[in-house]
Amino acid sequence: MSTNRFTFNLFIIIIILCVVFPVIAQENPDPNRFQKEIEQFQAWDRKNAIPEDYVLMVGSSSIRMWQSMESFPDLKIVNRGFGGAHISDLIHFKHEILLKYKAAQCIVLYCGGNDVTGGKSAERVASDFETFWNIVQRHSLNTPLIYIPAKPCPARWHLWDEEAKLNAIIQEWCQKDPWLYYADTATPMLETGTPPDSSLFIKDLLHMSEKGYDMWTSVVRPLVDKGIRQHAEANLVLYEELTPTAFRKRIQEAPIAYVPLGTLEWHGEHLPLGSDGLQVKHFFEILASEAGGIVLPMHYLGPDRKKKMDGKELYGMDLGSMHWEEGHKYADQQFAGSAYWISEKDFNKILEATWKQLSRAGFKIIVAHGHGPSTGFASDRFGEWEKKYGMKFFHCWGHRDDEGLGIMVDHAGMNETSLVMALRPELVHMEYLPADTTHWPLGLGGKDPRIHASSELGWKAITIQKDRMVKMLREALAEFEY
Repeated sequence: MSTNRFTFNLFIIIIILCVVFPVIAQENPDPNRFQKEIEQFQAWDRKNAIPEDYVLMVGSSSIRMWQSMESFPDLKIVNRGFGGAHISDLIHFKHEILLKYKAAQCIVLYCGGNDVTGGKSAERVASDFETFWNIVQRHSLNTPLIYIPAKPCPARWHLWDEEAKLNAIIQEWCQKDPWLYYADTATPMLETGTPPDSSLFIKDLLHMSEKGYDMWTSVVRPLVDKGIRQHAEANLVLYEELTPTAFRKRIQEAPIAYVPLGTLEWHGEHLPLGSDGLQVKHFFEILASEAGGIVLPMHYLGPDRKKKMDGKELYGMDLGSMHWEEGHKYADQQFAGSAYWISEKDFNKILEATWKQLSRAGFKIIVAHGHGPSTGFASDRFGEWEKKYGMKFFHCWGHRDDEGLGIMVDHAGMNETSLVMALRPELVHMEYLPADTTHWPLGLGGKDPRIHASSELGWKAITIQKDRMVKMLREALAEFEY
């Protein structure tokens, strides 16, 4: 072979290595290597309730090994760290470590160092972080995220330049996004030396020692406190919780009143009796956090079909003989817990009294939604009420409802079960339904929740409807020159 030919072939091989090897190196590792850790999280969840107000710590081994209860003894910490994780693993297991839970007060994230060690570029890891942050925002609109940068450590000092590049990219994003906090733990670590002093690490010179975690805590804790305050202020949308000062501020920004039309009604054996009100109340909280406005306490009385049988009043789902799905009819019977029926005449009086008071308080827009018969009754009178009270009225139906992606478009079936799974997962008990899917549960309507329901579907519906309603409400505000 000639020298020129050999040189040309060598050149081609080098080009191939330069192009192909980085691509291979940047492939995501198999997330299923963490199946055991995820199953441990799931086992814990089955035995324990996630606290109402909690801080979620998520990421790789530096999160898993953090004695968070000792570092933050006054906070309710849920630790979802698993050793060796890449950000791509957090994305893959987003349901198990994030979406299945109610939104946290704030999130503390440490992840990215293993990604760089695995051959991923700073830009690639930053892109994965952006994807994860987008998932967080869709699920937890007003939840701050505290990013702990990739740490300088003796064991991986040869990678520090790439890790520092990653940190710089994310730090710049944090400076532009008020919901992203950059916990600069790297600077005080580097002040002890380059690489940092070994006393900050355990024997492997990779993972943090107690002294190292104390240093991290001193940086992270003030940001956690700030994040919790920010979360609380942004999510203070319930009428009954507002001070007059907070009320004036919110109504000046967006004079929208959200009225949950709830009931106390049978929603299958697997859902709470207040499902109508709970679903729409929590959806309204999400909507108000983005579009502005104030959420009223839920109504629990509403109209429905009714008849007497053997001296008893039966209404709503008690009337199985009147089920709208022919194949799912059942004998009329009084279901446990239903206590909500009111005549249309009396319901109208309650609503009109509500509108009068809300108009007096300065509201210009009403969003009323919830129990199907209540929402239908109200929406039929929106035009009349708009003329009478000078306010605009909205409900939440009308877009992709037939796909099961609306807000409350069946009865305890796929749609409503998915919504409760998303908004209040701790209240869903699928184990109370018959395991045999050929046996249709009493008092359900729509697609079978045992087969089709999921929190992911619930969040998909919430996101679709939230985006649509925000656009509609902003257009309505513009008409009132807000």
